[in-house]
Amino acid sequence: EAATTRAVSDRYLDRPSSLSAAYRAAWGRLGALIAMICILIIGYAGSLAVVIVLVALIGAAGAGGIGALLAVLAFLALIPVLILVYVRTVVAVPAIVLERVSGLGGLKRSWQLINGRFWPTFGRMLLLVLITSIISGVVSTIFEVPGNLISPNNSFVFEQVAGAIAAVFVGPITYIGVTLLYYDIRIRKEGFDIEMLARSL
Repeated sequence: EAATTRAVSDRYLDRPSSLSAAYRAAWGRLGALIAMICILIIGYAGSLAVVIVLVALIGAAGAGGIGALLAVLAFLALIPVLILVYVRTVVAVPAIVLERVSGLGGLKRSWQLINGRFWPTFGRMLLLVLITSIISGVVSTIFEVPGNLISPNNSFVFEQVAGAIAAVFVGPITYIGVTLLYYDIRIRKEGFDIEMLARSL
């Protein structure tokens, strides 16, 4: 994702790009990217742990059917929170790679950029998920169906291979979309295109 972000950014800014330069840039930001992932994992795991402890306490109190209902409601309440965090941190990787901020700095920067742009960002990510799901389904079917016809007993193997091939096509689409979203938000909120024009004069 980091390498794709750099390559897309170079093309967007009309700079020369290469595979080696993209991966060098990604490798240089590896520590910050790992820190960002760790922070998100701790946050998600912590949220889930709070809900599990709450459910355990309700169960220990012997709340019965009401306790089970509260447990279900607690898990359902967690879903919008996780969606909120995902959308608000969706451009953290472009921020880390392109602005060379830390892992925590990338998350803060993403949170700041998405502030006031949650619903448009949510809609675009939903559209991106829909597009990639359709492409993934088509590519998987193209490779899976002939394999199942040739050897029905090995359908699981063909499903796995088809899924891996589909991921090769779909993954970059998501990363490209997120990078372009990052620039779109910067243009709308910070006049990034005007800034770039001023630098070129």
